[in-house]
Amino acid sequence: MELTGQEINNFKDHGYISKFIFKSTECDLYKKHFEKLTKIYSESSLKGKLKDRIMNPHFFDETSRRILLNSKFFLYANQLLSSKVYGVQTMYFEKGSEQNYHQDDFYLNRTIGFWIALDDVDESNGSISVQQESHKYDVIYPKTLGIINPQHLGDDLRYSNKLLEVYLKNKNNKKLKDKILNLKKGNGVIIDGRLIHWGLPIINKKKKRRVIVIHYLGNKSKWPYLNWPLFYENGSYKVNGSFDKNNLHPNKI
Repeated sequence: MELTGQEINNFKDHGYISKFIFKSTECDLYKKHFEKLTKIYSESSLKGKLKDRIMNPHFFDETSRRILLNSKFFLYANQLLSSKVYGVQTMYFEKGSEQNYHQDDFYLNRTIGFWIALDDVDESNGSISVQQESHKYDVIYPKTLGIINPQHLGDDLRYSNKLLEVYLKNKNNKKLKDKILNLKKGNGVIIDGRLIHWGLPIINKKKKRRVIVIHYLGNKSKWPYLNWPLFYENGSYKVNGSFDKNNLHPNKI
C-alpha cells in the first residue's frame, strides 16, 4: 500500500513521518536472528567493523538483504524522493548510539532513512530526537567543510560542531522545535536525509534497544565509492569497482 497524500504532506512539512512497519512476531524473529548474527559478527574477521553497530549486514547476511529489498520500503522511498531509488545501506544497533547532531545527506547524498524499532524505544534506552522542519533550511554537505570523503569518520567531530551551529541558528532564529521520537515495538520513523537528528543519552545502560536502520538513495544522487554496491529492488546491484561482501565499510573513492 502506498503512502497516503496526508503522510506525504506531513513528511514534506516536518521532515519525517511515523509508520507501522513490522508485526510483533516479525520483530521477535528478527531479534533472535540478529542476536545470532551479532555473535558471528563479533568473532569474524570482517573488515570495516564498528563497535556500536553492525554496518551493512546485507553485504553478507541474506535476512538483512531481504529487509533492504522490501518492496514496500522501495515504494515509500520512491514516493518521498519522487524518483527511482537504490538500497544503499543497512545498520543494526543493539543499544542506543548517542550519535551527535547529523543529517544523513552529509554521508549519503540525497537519501531517505528508515529507523525501525524492534523493542519499545524511549528515553530510558536511547531514543532519537529530531529538529522538526530543519530539512527546509541549511544542509551541511562535505564540500561545505572542504571534506572530500564524508565516510572518513575522523572528520565527524568537525562536522558535528558545524551542524551544532546550524541547529542553534534554527532554534534561536527560526524557532524550530525538537521532538523526541518514542516508538512502540514494530513502529518506525521515515526520515528526510536533510533533517537534523541525534541519539539521546542512554539512561538505562543495561536495557537493549534493538533497531534496524536502512537507507535508500535517489537514482540521480552522487555516489563516488568504488566498491560499495547500490541495490535494485530485484536484488541485483551495480558497483563502480568490485564488491567484497566481507568489507562492510568500503569507503574508497
